Amino acid sequence: MPIYTDPTIRDNYLEDYTSPLGQTLGTTFGEMATSGLGDLMRMDELGVAQQGVEPSAADRAFGTYFGRELTGKKTNRLDALTARARIKEAGLALTVPDDGIPEPALNILMDRKRTEMRRADIWNRGPSGFVPGALNIGAALAGSMMDPINIASAFIPIVGEARYAAILAGAGGTLGRTGARAAIGAGEGLLGSVIVEPFTYIPRTQQQAD
Repeated sequence: MPIYTDPTIRDNYLEDYTSPLGQTLGTTFGEMATSGLGDLMRMDELGVAQQGVEPSAADRAFGTYFGRELTGKKTNRLDALTARARIKEAGLALTVPDDGIPEPALNILMDRKRTEMRRADIWNRGPSGFVPGALNIGAALAGSMMDPINIASAFIPIVGEARYAAILAGAGGTLGRTGARAAIGAGEGLLGSVIVEPFTYIPRTQQQAD
């Protein structure tokens, strides 16, 4: 693709350019589609790396880490000063324990922090306004439907069928029934969010995500 430059333009920065709407929507969709179950899988991968052990064939056959002690060979461990120097050179905001960190774990944390920063940059430079905002919400909803944990949370009832029918019967008129349905739906959505939140918060805290 040809690139045309204007010699009269000086001191242009990436922040001066707006991210295309399609890129912004795709980033939002990808973020939501890989949350929930995806966060747990990334936590599992990081947990393996933090043990400082290359998983053996028996470990891999089991499938996941989740607290198991691995039996493979040791990986290279970086001391805290070396690891912090790498992080500083890369311009990333990460912390390292005083006793150091396995090199594979540091590489995972740095790669994920770079991905997080790229996504944040795209969102910050994304188009503003009602239509882009509405489309972004739609992309988030569509992405969340790709995650089985998010889908399951949408089917958690807070009111039994008999109780639900009784509430609707006691509501006055169409407006009252609409309000009752909205209130019950909001309660179920809140409950689902509360249940799902640990699946996102715990893995992202472990990965030092923002």
